[in-house]
Amino acid sequence: LSHAYGAMHQACKKIVDVTASGRRLLGTYFRVGFFGQPFGDEHLKEYIYCEPKITPLAVISQRLEDQYKTIHGHVEMIKDSVKVDSSKLKPDVGYVQLTYVEPFFGEEEKAIRKTGFERCNNIQRFVFETPFTKDGRARGDTSTQWKRKTILTSGWRESALFGESQT
Repeated sequence: LSHAYGAMHQACKKIVDVTASGRRLLGTYFRVGFFGQPFGDEHLKEYIYCEPKITPLAVISQRLEDQYKTIHGHVEMIKDSVKVDSSKLKPDVGYVQLTYVEPFFGEEEKAIRKTGFERCNNIQRFVFETPFTKDGRARGDTSTQWKRKTILTSGWRESALFGESQT
């Protein structure tokens, strides 16, 4: 009984600490796009994947590459967030584009969603930034660099505890 109360005490202490710090491990979101004939009906479709908060981009990238290579054979990762021109891709290769995205809230929605939990659940819009220059290059000198914000809308509201939804 003493051990059980000790464990409950530690759990409650951790809840108080996390609440006070404002950091919660509720979810990290990624846009995953599929390109190429090996993906069949999934060709040109994009999804929002929710992963545990501590999932780095490199880890999910490697996991998805391994998973889809097992299923579809030759798969390559597109490591840039620019718009993909599928006509320039090899038709017999499956391509997966992975981009880190964050929940997006308008000013009114920000005022309503005050807690970390509210900002990680029931989310429908996400945003990511893509670098570009006015002369068409993706990257350049810092004096000529611009950022494009892209807002994605999910087919249904995303939860920090869910897996994926189509954009």
